[in-house]
Amino acid sequence: MVRAHKLDINEIVHLYQEKLWSENELAMKYGVTRKVITRRLEKAKVKRRGRSEAGCVNWARMTIEQREKQVKAAHEATRGKSLTHERQIKSAKGRQNKPKTYPLERRFYDAFTRVGLKGVPQLALDIFNIDYGFPAEKIAVEIDGRSHRHHPKTKKQDARKENYLKEQGWILLRFNEEDLPSSAQKLLQLVLSIRDTNTGGTSADDPRAPHPS
Repeated sequence: MVRAHKLDINEIVHLYQEKLWSENELAMKYGVTRKVITRRLEKAKVKRRGRSEAGCVNWARMTIEQREKQVKAAHEATRGKSLTHERQIKSAKGRQNKPKTYPLERRFYDAFTRVGLKGVPQLALDIFNIDYGFPAEKIAVEIDGRSHRHHPKTKKQDARKENYLKEQGWILLRFNEEDLPSSAQKLLQLVLSIRDTNTGGTSADDPRAPHPS
């Protein structure tokens, strides 16, 4: 076993950064604990890999056969096992407040905010996520991409989501992504009209309301 104080820090850094050795592999090579390697890397001010990055590195170093074996094992472990309702709800909540980053949809979300509509991107409702939901008004906006509409599994999921929203008293507005440039104002007006019906009156920020002179 190599004494900790005699470890070659330069070699450790080289193997870790250039050869992409893991901390466990380094610990085995030098016959020390992983904590010793961790301390040496931190002392050398080396940025350690996070768990997800380490996983990517391990995957990159695998042979094709090793990758296929790992994927097969993962499939066999989950075969026939469906997510519990609780886990599905947790998964949906994890996606909430994470809007899509397309510029067009960003402008769309900004337009809602400017008129005082407090929407939630990827709003979680039970096991479902709504592209943009307005909890106070109970309005759900879904924006469908072209590939989305032609996928059989997606159609089935959408039907379940629509039934759930209907049962919970939500109003669903569905638009096609390619129609957004010409439909953006129409959708905004529609959401505002529904809000006005539920609350009565219009907001001073409403683009339909008369502007102060």
